[in-house]
Amino acid sequence: MFCINSNQKFQFNSYQKFQFAGFLHKKDGAATTNWQRLWFVLKGKSLMFYSVTNDSIDEIDLRKVVTLSRQEGSDRNSTSEFNQYISVVLPGKIVYLRAETKQASDAWFGALQKAAAHKGPALDQQQLTGENVPIIVSECIKFVATHDGLTTEGIYRLSGTSSIISKLVNMFAEDPRGVRLNPEDYTIHDVTGALKKYFRELPDPLMTQKLYKEWIDKAECQDHDTKLQWYHYLLREMPSINYDTLKVLIGHLSSVSAYATENKMYTKNLAAVFGPTLMASSDQSFHNTDKEIKVIADLIDYYTWLFGVSDEEITKERDKEEKYRDGLAKLKEAQQAARRSEMDMDLLVEMFIGSKETGQSINIKLNRSQTADEILNQVVAQQQMPGDNWALVEKISNGELERLFHGYERVLVDIMAWNPQIAAGNYVCIKENPLQPHISLYIKSMHAWNGFLKYCDGVTRKWKRYHFDLSSNVLNYYRDNKSNSNPLGGWKVAELKIYMGVEKKKQPPTEWGISFTVGAEHTIRAICFERQDDLYMWLGGLLKSKIVDPSLLTYSQANLPPTPTRDSKHRRSKIPKFPLNWRKSRMPSIDDG
Repeated sequence: MFCINSNQKFQFNSYQKFQFAGFLHKKDGAATTNWQRLWFVLKGKSLMFYSVTNDSIDEIDLRKVVTLSRQEGSDRNSTSEFNQYISVVLPGKIVYLRAETKQASDAWFGALQKAAAHKGPALDQQQLTGENVPIIVSECIKFVATHDGLTTEGIYRLSGTSSIISKLVNMFAEDPRGVRLNPEDYTIHDVTGALKKYFRELPDPLMTQKLYKEWIDKAECQDHDTKLQWYHYLLREMPSINYDTLKVLIGHLSSVSAYATENKMYTKNLAAVFGPTLMASSDQSFHNTDKEIKVIADLIDYYTWLFGVSDEEITKERDKEEKYRDGLAKLKEAQQAARRSEMDMDLLVEMFIGSKETGQSINIKLNRSQTADEILNQVVAQQQMPGDNWALVEKISNGELERLFHGYERVLVDIMAWNPQIAAGNYVCIKENPLQPHISLYIKSMHAWNGFLKYCDGVTRKWKRYHFDLSSNVLNYYRDNKSNSNPLGGWKVAELKIYMGVEKKKQPPTEWGISFTVGAEHTIRAICFERQDDLYMWLGGLLKSKIVDPSLLTYSQANLPPTPTRDSKHRRSKIPKFPLNWRKSRMPSIDDG
């Protein structure tokens, strides 16, 4: 027995199998300069010490640590030569700890880091909020309560996307405090699905297997008041984390049921979902399902009495949710205003009429909202350029690659996304449309292509021969004929930016080729063709695959070349003809996002 003082004795037998013990200096908050030298014991996720203030053994629950770091001290009152301290940030407070030597500080910090970071599947191994509730539970409930989930029809009954639900649960398991739920990435049903999955997969159900028989037996009690008294007793028999978590969850479900006329989830519906989720018999049988549902329904209906919740607490919780919703609304409004401001911001961009080497240089003010059509029409009018076959062209890799901007594309957005490593050699120019006479008919008449082509992956300069297939707006490639193998790879055409030409450093095997990037990647891949006619045919097919509703495009019949003759080995299948004009905007595409 180790004596702290005459009034308090430290019982070592209570702390057997501890990981670490020793003296540390402790102070609460940055404002105070009062350091106390106390004996600390680290056992599991609990850092225990004798509290002079409370005249009792106190603890720091490491499951609630928000951040753990080390800082150089600036305390002039410190008598220790070593003045580095450990900062333990907890919900609502900060505790500072200082060892007496660097060696001891390193050892303590390492032990605390290991204890705080360790997580397990059991409820008492989770990282917790200040209310003693697992973070995943708190965050999911907060998301539902503040993103119109309470009024969402079928809340907790309808399912989200299973892959997203599993991903969410795994993310919370790996780094609970690092997960950020936002409505742009997750639906209400994804989040509620993750919450249900979390409870289903607990090794011991939230309401515990130990008390399961008691709950089921008391559900059959005929006297209503007696049954509620028993429920009240059983709740107090639960472990503290289980009780606190159940209280928060049932309070939330009570709020959901209050909006039943809108969400169609009455108490009995919610109980049917959560009865088997929160309770489970040791034999995993379903013969008590009706009783499980009855228990949860009673907990929801008599939530305030069973959990001792006052009207003041309910009002406080509702006010907190309302303030959070108001804050989100204001944040969303500010973000939208910032985006509008960003879209309206002008940037002076140099463009060329014709080539960069021989053409005229002009400076154009652009903002992020302007489309290629708008810019092209503006320049053509200002410069009084005759004709109607002009195109806005993006030139990259020192002019070796070029592509026509689609009329709907926001040019400044693309310019700002240029790869910084090659951006210095990139530019935008206005020139006569070089493609329309060559590929118009292919776009108008083709549907699918396949054949052997040379391919460079952009990582190496090696060229390999693969069998390519373009169909259903997807470009796949195979080792040989696709009927005999699975694709080695492929891309949705909507995600490709397609350029005429191949970089010289890739040493292309023929003079006819295209290059392309995928999504936001900077890697430039390339494909080469045996003949120029094949180049135009494939390019026409790829560009046509990016159009959702080609029937809304228009073209001048006079601009179309005569129908070409072909003896290519490539197969093609015909589709109905449709009109085309490269300069006019079109309906939204599948690559618009």
